[in-house]
Amino acid sequence: KNLYKQIRDSTYLKLNSQLSLIPSIDIWHVHSHQMECFAWYAPNFISGAEQVDEEIIEILWSTIN
Repeated sequence: KNLYKQIRDSTYLKLNSQLSLIPSIDIWHVHSHQMECFAWYAPNFISGAEQVDEEIIEILWSTIN
């Protein structure tokens, strides 16, 4: 909810005015929200949204651990 405010107030972050952001909640995390959040914020229902490997952190961590 506060992303635009945080960017606006930041010394270092700038947002391209032509960029359109669509709020979403990670598919694993959205299930812990209220059920109505699922239809609005799950990437499954956002046209053009892509999902990356949810295990990427574990994959990267295994090489340095």
